[in-house]
Amino acid sequence: MVFESDQADFKYWMGALVQLPLRVAAVYTSGSKSIHVLVRVDARSKEEFDQLRIQAIRLTKVIGADDKAITAVRLSRLPGCTRGGKPQKLLYLNPQPEPIPLIKMPPARDVEKDWLHTARLSQAVMGMRSDLCATGWRTMRGQAHQSLMPSRNSTR
Repeated sequence: MVFESDQADFKYWMGALVQLPLRVAAVYTSGSKSIHVLVRVDARSKEEFDQLRIQAIRLTKVIGADDKAITAVRLSRLPGCTRGGKPQKLLYLNPQPEPIPLIKMPPARDVEKDWLHTARLSQAVMGMRSDLCATGWRTMRGQAHQSLMPSRNSTR
């Protein structure tokens, strides 16, 4: 189940959601102005989901949730990609969520910082290797192979 709001102020929206005992699996930006909260629901049938949906709407509409977005089948955003040139960022991820308010969960590490560091390293490596991409893999293999071979003038 996805909770989102295009109307509520970010601080109030998230301030309210983190206090609810929801099984929050992920929180991410939409690439626009809203924050999406993906909540795990283990409904055994559509009817059971519809009952949970009604309860969820009662609980979250007063804080600005878009009740039309709370559906059984819902496409969601893809963190790490862009939408309209703006990044969609993953803010929180929990593959095994429990019905505990996020505010009571222990602090998590900053994955964005780690991801950005890895991305910068990748860009640096790709920048250094971009000239090799133009010449092709065989040339690169040949250069790497030659650099590993001792020169004929070297002594062992």
